[in-house]
Amino acid sequence: MIYRMSIYILGMVINFFGVALLINATLGAGFWTALFTGLSDRFGFTVGIWYALFQLLFIFINSWLTKQKPEVRAIMPLV
Repeated sequence: MIYRMSIYILGMVINFFGVALLINATLGAGFWTALFTGLSDRFGFTVGIWYALFQLLFIFINSWLTKQKPEVRAIMPLV
């Protein structure tokens, strides 16, 4: 279990480091990264906060559409 959690956290660190490099390089980014960067510039939250807010929103929309409770394992990384 510890091994799987450490691999998961390492993957998240690598992903967010890549997003930070894309933003700083100003070479272009994907749709979501560009959207969150624009929201960050407009409303002041960080890009990471916008990522977390949208992921939380999608988790609850998905649980509403499937008429099931949201899984705790899906929400834990956002905390």
